[in-house]
Amino acid sequence: MQKKLDPGAHVEWDVRVRARSGAIRQIDVVRGKLGTADVAVAIEAKDRNKPVTINMVGDFFVAFTGIGAKHGIMVSNLGFTEDALLEAKERGITTCILRLANDEDWGRYLRDFQLTIQSRTLLYQDAEIVMANGERHPVSQGGMEFMFDRRGNHVFFDEHVNSWLDDNPWEEGDLIEIAPGRPLRFRRNEQEDFVDVTELRFRPTYSDGMTMELQKRRPEDWVYVQQTPDGFRDERSFFVFAKLEKLADEFKAARAARKQTKKAGSKVTAKKTTAKKRTSKRTRKKSSP
Repeated sequence: MQKKLDPGAHVEWDVRVRARSGAIRQIDVVRGKLGTADVAVAIEAKDRNKPVTINMVGDFFVAFTGIGAKHGIMVSNLGFTEDALLEAKERGITTCILRLANDEDWGRYLRDFQLTIQSRTLLYQDAEIVMANGERHPVSQGGMEFMFDRRGNHVFFDEHVNSWLDDNPWEEGDLIEIAPGRPLRFRRNEQEDFVDVTELRFRPTYSDGMTMELQKRRPEDWVYVQQTPDGFRDERSFFVFAKLEKLADEFKAARAARKQTKKAGSKVTAKKTTAKKRTSKRTRKKSSP
């Protein structure tokens, strides 16, 4: 869980370290940085059928201060007794609960939402290109007819009128008659000469297209919240417990692999030591008078 909260932290799980007293203690440690300083935080997880007691808090304080950790976090599935919370606050220990989430936990957080997307297409009814010679050329509803500017570049009907619609008020279905904002020319085919465009006419309307509905619910099923003597803090984190289990399994597999590698290395060292002893014995026999 700490790895999820801080991906950059280095988590050491089930570590056995020698305390200042010389005793060996088992503890979980998260190592990270606070600015440029290296910081070690000790964590104690309690999965019990009753709340954590004041004696457990005291034992944990002795454990993490004994290994030189800067801070301690206790995590419980069923919370803490009142005395334990007071003791933890006095010792500077953060007390948190990791448990199944319920509806009240999501009271101030986004859990699910529904989104409906209705696509709409702008069409141009009764669209025409009016030319200086009085002729009118009908334009398709899609507005894909093109004209030409002074440089001979294509200027599509919909591109030109959409700029006007963006900058001016209008009502759907009204007849709109606009003069081109720049000189435009038009010809029906390559055999005809260009004629200046004096006006563009159309009735803008919308056509409803595809409707798409999206409903999403967050799959998080566990909540992590800090408990203090004064109650619970508002800030809380939500987790998918199956993902936490998967991460824990990866920790276990990595730890098992390290132990296996260490064990294999010990065997090789033992064999080399035995071989050296045998060589030493043979050398002594040869050198004996």
